[in-house]
Amino acid sequence: MRIRIFPRYIIRLLLPYLALAAGIFTAVLCMNQFARVLGEAIKIGAPLGWVFYAMSQLTPGMLALGAPMAYQLAVLLTLGLLSERGELLALRAAGFSFWQMAWPPGLVALALCGALLWLNNFASPACFRRFMDSRYALAGRISNLRVEPKTVVNVGQWRFYADTVEDDGALEQVMLFRYPQGAQGRENWTLRVSAPRGTFAIVPSQGLVLDLEDGEMQKVDPADPSRVIMARFGEYSVAIPLVSPGQGARDISLNELSTPEIIRGIKHAELTEQRRAEYKVEAATRLAVALSPLVFFWLSCPLGIGLASRSRAAAMVLSVGILFAFYGATASGISLGRKLHALSWWAPWLADALGLLAGFFFWRRAVRG
Repeated sequence: MRIRIFPRYIIRLLLPYLALAAGIFTAVLCMNQFARVLGEAIKIGAPLGWVFYAMSQLTPGMLALGAPMAYQLAVLLTLGLLSERGELLALRAAGFSFWQMAWPPGLVALALCGALLWLNNFASPACFRRFMDSRYALAGRISNLRVEPKTVVNVGQWRFYADTVEDDGALEQVMLFRYPQGAQGRENWTLRVSAPRGTFAIVPSQGLVLDLEDGEMQKVDPADPSRVIMARFGEYSVAIPLVSPGQGARDISLNELSTPEIIRGIKHAELTEQRRAEYKVEAATRLAVALSPLVFFWLSCPLGIGLASRSRAAAMVLSVGILFAFYGATASGISLGRKLHALSWWAPWLADALGLLAGFFFWRRAVRG
């Protein structure tokens, strides 16, 4: 009877910590995204409802990042609480083995890994794609663009800057840039325009319309920077579409592809070696992060059970140290995989491998003790 009661007791202690920590970590990660989404919505005049929709699509990805950290913290807090109450000492005195005390958190870790495999490889990419699709569709309906002084405004392949922006649309010290996007022809040369004054207006059918005076224009061939066309003008007008005309399907980033789609994409012959390495690193990283709760279980249980009579404060400090070490190794592995193409499949697993090796040492010591 005691064997069946104890796992339920441990899990009941663990789950509230896990839920609370996951909520906090996810909220912190979402705050950064919310600031970016809100800033973009203000700049392009998007409705408030789109901001909430965007956050609903970004939250699964933030949850997938925060859940492994939450589990690691929850395990150490749970075991720290048991140590603080003297319950671990009592369990040992009652004849419980190390494994009997450790396997319930392992069961939670296994369930969490299953959820993260679905989140990282399918749900999060699909949600992020819906977010990008909504932002792309919204761009075609923009009727407002926030133009502020001394701020670079990005509109498609154009960059616009003005020292002074008046409420009536008057501008001073204007600079305008257009960068090529792979097409051929002189119309896609790098274009640089500067003028001491001008005006702007948002025209729904045209986009951002600029009328500049007494400035100069410079065109540079991106294939041969020595080929330059320069001219001065008295008046210059340009309409910058808020979404590029004639655009069909937008480019899909790796973050929007499910892992099976990424693996199929690796086989495409037209990929460069660098791009192929990025595909492999992305797929491997998703799997490594999804399985990280098992690594945290392997690390945290022997350390947590060894806390003896120390308090939950010690568990917090230990948790922060493990998280810094683990995610530092993860970042190093990702960087290594992108640089050394032969290691693209394996380098993102660096943190998991180091965690398992360290956990083996801790488990061995705990079992012997």
